[in-house]
Amino acid sequence: MTQRKAQLSGRPGKTNAQGNTSAGESERAEQLADLLRQLDGLRDKERKDLSRSLHDTLVSTLSATKLECDWMIRAQPANQADGQRRLTRVSASLGEAIHFTRELIDQLWPVAVQHLGLVAAMQAQVSDLRARCGIEVRPNVHGDMEALPEVYSMTLHRAMEQAFSLLTKEAATLQIELTLRLSNKGVELLIALPPTSTNRNLLSFDSALMRERVLGLRGQYTFAEDDRGSARMRLFLPLPAQGLEQTKSSA
Repeated sequence: MTQRKAQLSGRPGKTNAQGNTSAGESERAEQLADLLRQLDGLRDKERKDLSRSLHDTLVSTLSATKLECDWMIRAQPANQADGQRRLTRVSASLGEAIHFTRELIDQLWPVAVQHLGLVAAMQAQVSDLRARCGIEVRPNVHGDMEALPEVYSMTLHRAMEQAFSLLTKEAATLQIELTLRLSNKGVELLIALPPTSTNRNLLSFDSALMRERVLGLRGQYTFAEDDRGSARMRLFLPLPAQGLEQTKSSA
């Protein structure tokens, strides 16, 4: 259990009783951490570019086609029932395709965080989790999260998304505690997951990427279990030295 917690924490682990590592091992570990950060950045850039392409091409095309179908449905004479039924089916299919594509865009790059803010995006996540799985999340927000730079908001949003993805069906009868707090030192995210509510794949690739992303922002990230099987995520990002407003405008 101690070993698992150390692996998932944002603190460097010890490789022997004295806590000493060779220069070669330290260099390799740093190179691996740099590679993970680069992969994480590239993955986000690809998601953002694909999200923009889907919106600018596929959604626009489907929306225009649907408008044409809707117009033809209204213009059809009443005695051409078969043609109207066919057009109705086409219009319904296009509507489903548009809805699916918008959901895919949000999964690739959550535009709600950019356009509505972190808190509104979090509330949308909570509502979706309740509608899909019957899982109740009780969020507690302290402080003005709209002042955070985009990279902070995206990191916090991804961390919530990661924690929610671990929930199993057993969590439907439990209540998930989530706290988001902004202080004069930084912003902190705490998520407490009750026993039997999560799967145990805590050492996933996404967890490693999240840890490296947070470390790249000089923050702290832990995801560990206690003896009772409860899981707890803690993410802390320090305030930028130049202030929130300046960082946000330069992001």
